[in-house]
Order: sequence, then structure tokens, then C-alpha cells
Amino acid sequence: MCKSLRHVHAIDAFDWISSKLLATLWAVRDYFIRRFLLFIPTLLVITMIVFGVSRIAPGGPLEQAMMEAQMVSMEGGGGRAEGAALSEEQLEQMKELYGYDKPVHVAYLVWLGVMPRELNRRDVDFIDGRTNLVVRMRVPTFHVSDLDWNEDGFVQLSEVPKSVASYVKFEQLDTNGDGLLDGWEAEAEAATIERAREPVEVELVDGQPRIANAGENMVDWKVRQVESAEEMKDVPRAELYRTRYAGVFQGDLGKSFRHGEPVMDVMAQRLPVSTFYGVLTFIFTFLVCVPLGIAKAMKHNTWFDNGSSVFIFMGYAVPGYVLGALMMVFLAARLEWFPTGGFVGPHYESTPIENVSVTADSSEWLGKNHGLRDGQHVWLEGDLPRAEPALEKEAAYVVARKSQDAFELLPEAGTPPILIKANAGKVELRRHTTAMERAWDLAWHAVLPLLCYLVGSFAFVTMLMKNHLMDNLSADYMRTAIAKGVPFSQAVRRHALRNSLIPLATNIGHQITLFVAGSFLIETIFDINGFGLLGFKSVLDRDIPVVMGIFLLSATLMLLGNIISDILVALVDPRVRFD
Repeated sequence: MCKSLRHVHAIDAFDWISSKLLATLWAVRDYFIRRFLLFIPTLLVITMIVFGVSRIAPGGPLEQAMMEAQMVSMEGGGGRAEGAALSEEQLEQMKELYGYDKPVHVAYLVWLGVMPRELNRRDVDFIDGRTNLVVRMRVPTFHVSDLDWNEDGFVQLSEVPKSVASYVKFEQLDTNGDGLLDGWEAEAEAATIERAREPVEVELVDGQPRIANAGENMVDWKVRQVESAEEMKDVPRAELYRTRYAGVFQGDLGKSFRHGEPVMDVMAQRLPVSTFYGVLTFIFTFLVCVPLGIAKAMKHNTWFDNGSSVFIFMGYAVPGYVLGALMMVFLAARLEWFPTGGFVGPHYESTPIENVSVTADSSEWLGKNHGLRDGQHVWLEGDLPRAEPALEKEAAYVVARKSQDAFELLPEAGTPPILIKANAGKVELRRHTTAMERAWDLAWHAVLPLLCYLVGSFAFVTMLMKNHLMDNLSADYMRTAIAKGVPFSQAVRRHALRNSLIPLATNIGHQITLFVAGSFLIETIFDINGFGLLGFKSVLDRDIPVVMGIFLLSATLMLLGNIISDILVALVDPRVRFD
């Protein structure tokens, strides 16, 4: 009967909260419609400012590449200044790589995906009277006699097999030797044209090149002049490219300069780590600090209030990274109570089974104190012994015990056991960890970093709750409620506590950005590969695509957090009107 009543009360409470939330949202629907309409323009302005600053800030990726080339040139050429600079062609290639070959506003629109991005760009030359555009290529292990050659030693794309995967620029092809192309030096580039069945013909129209004759697979390619007609010397340079919309609106944030991977993949690898600590920090902060602030306000100037304030402000005075360094030295390195770093340990997914060996005089596996049980899945590492059928490291084996000190390995259920031959080498037997073991390993590694994340926000949220509750306890409506005979605890719960939650409601939405923010100092101390460390290294390396991706995600969460804060304020305080 009691369980049924509690179930009914829980359903009634859920229905009340749902109806209250819907009524609140309906009352302020016009305000939130305006907020959502301003969401996209605000996000565009934020990203536009960050993108512009990244382009004009000194020490960008282009300058860093030039400095690295200068250092290499000075080391290899005896420090001569004239050999330190990049050639014009190399500088042009660097600009294309880092997106500095276009104005800032055009590059920003390309990053957004509003304007098409130039893909598969290839530098090519005009030959034969500046009319034929020939794409020169590298064909591994392909015979020269099967290709169509020009008199000057260049290969035209008259017939290219499917195996050709790369088209590059050659300074000059050498026809001597064994007639194979795979040994020639070339500037390799990514795969582009898969098959062009006829040569690409280009003609000059009013000093501008255009494709006059192209293969069927090149109908969507374009050609542009790299240098103006006045700047062209003996052989004019042009560039083949094709376009595709690939930006934010298409879900493409570009490719990282430092990692060489798509930005989405780089961020996705680190998002679970930062989200894990961000969510736990958010939950523990409000679950602990709100009740603690209420208790301190109700017991103001008592030993509990004064004693807890000492520890709270001690934690607030010590920065999180300093506390992390101290705990790392004393609790992890010296006392070995906690691991010295990492998100999880090396034995998170698998752990070795102790005291298991293969003897040289027996065809049995001996497992003294091995702790194995029938049906347990294990797999092998190390030098595998000879067996029939052969053992595989990647395969999972099922244990079948023969006696107290011996067992067999079955590769699959219902198959004959594997017989180990004599004189076998040393083998490490491992087993899959259980869900409880993985949870314990994760929690064990998370204790110290989580304390560092929590130490700063504990004092702020606790004292914010205490001070506002004390102000409301001394308000006139509290004295009126008590004078009318309302019990003090009920008056606090219905009146003072609700009004004291308004400042916290405004702060909850802003805490959402902590889900992906992280702290590069804490992550560096504990060797955690999270968002904070990624953002810090990306700024140092001038990895603009990653920086823009992190700012885009952070700005989106910040704007969503502001809207969530407004919803919570309207839900807690019915007097609030968003007009």
C-alpha cells in the first residue's frame, strides 16, 4: 500500500513539473523565439571575429612554416641568409595549404560552407606554344612503353590505368634506366583524377587560360592562372582544380594542420574525456554545495559554519593545478595511493593472469593459483608456443579446466581443445576485465583530477547559496509567514529556498561550457588528453582549423547555456516576465 502511494505521488510530482515547465515556456514563447532567432547571427559574429583575429595575428602557420624552412636552410647551408627564404612556388603552395591565398572574408565564407572550396589543386605548365596543358604524373611500377610521351619527356594523360592513384608535378622526367617510373623523384600529392582518357587541352583567351578539351572525368574541373600575364616568364603557370561545398554547414570543419586528420575526428577523440570530467564536476558541485550552503545558512556562526568555511576558503585559495601537482607528488608518486596519471590504466580492457606458465616437460598448461574458471574468456600475448591447431593472439579462448592445476583452451565452443607441445616459450595469459573492474579503474584515475576541478567552484557555489538564503531568511515575507503560524522549516522550504535558487539558476546554464572546457594545466599534470590541452596546443601550433572548431563548439554551448538559464529562472521565479 505504501509503495503504491509513493508511486502515485511520484507520478503526480512528475505531472506537476511537466505542466509547470510547459506553462512557463508557453508564457515566454515570444521571448525564446527571439532568442533562438538571434542564436545563429550571434554565433556567426563570434566565429567571424575569431577567424579574423587568427588571420591577422602575428606568428601564424605561414610564418611558422617559413621560420622552420629558414632554420633548416641555415643548418644545411651554413647560415646564409640568401638561401633561407622559400621560393615563390613553395610560398604559393604554403599559402594554398593554409588557406592564405584568398582574402579574409572569402576564406571565412569558404570555412562556413557558403562558398565552394577548391579541392585537388594541381600546378601544371603550358607547353607547345602555351596551348597544351599537360598533367604530369607518377605511376609506380608502370612501363614507359605503355604511356604516351611528348618530345620533351613529359607524360600526357592519354590512357591511364585504374591503378594510377596520384598525379604530381615533375621538373623533368628521366627516360634512362630500366624504364620504370617509381624511382623518379617527384612532389607527391593526394589522389585526384582517377582516369583521364584524353589529354587536357588549354587555350589562352584574352590572356586567361581555359580548358578547351578534357576527358569525360574532368568536365567539372577548372583552370586558373597562377601568375598574371605580365609576370609570366618563359613558361606560364596555371592550376587545375575543382570545387565542392565543404564547410561548417556541411559538417566539415577542415583538416588539422598538426594532426593531419579531420577536425571532427580530432575533437571526437577528446570529447568523451572532457565531457566525463565536466559532467561529474557539474553534478558534484551542485549536489554537495547546495545542501552545504543551506546547512551553513541554517547554522550560521556555529562551529559547523566556521569550521567548514576554513576548509572551503583554503581550497579556494589554492589553484587547482597547484593542488594537482602536490597530490601528484605526495599521494601518487610517494605514497602510491593513486595512479600517476592517465585517463585509464594500461590494464583497463585486459589484465594479465598471474602465475600461469608453460613447462618444458609437459604438454599441459599449468596454472597454479591462476584463478581461472570454466567458460572464462582469455587471450594470449608474448611468444606463442607451438600448438595444434595454431594459437592466435587476437582470438579469444574459452577456458576448460581439466584438474585443479591444469586447464585447456578452446578457441570456440564445441571445438577440440588446443594441445600445447613441449618446450614451449613463455606466454602471458590475459583475460578481459569485468565491468566492475573497468569502473573501478576509471574511478581510481579520476579522483585526483576531479578534486582539482572541484576545488575552485566549491567555495563560489556554497557561499552563493548561503548568502542568498540568509538574505531571504531575514526578509519581511518570512517573518509574516512565521507570524501566521507556518512552521519555520516549511516557510524556509516554500519561500526562502525557492527565491535563493534564482542566482544558482542563472549560473547553471553557464556551467554547461565546462562540459568541454577542461583545464590544460590540470590535463598536463595528470596526462589527460582532453579539450583543454588540445586547445592550448592548437593555439601554440597555430592550428587554425582546430582552434575554430573548439571556439565554434564552446560558443554554441555558451549560447545554449544562456537560453537554459533563462528557462530555469522563469521556472523558479514566476514573477519573471521576459517582455
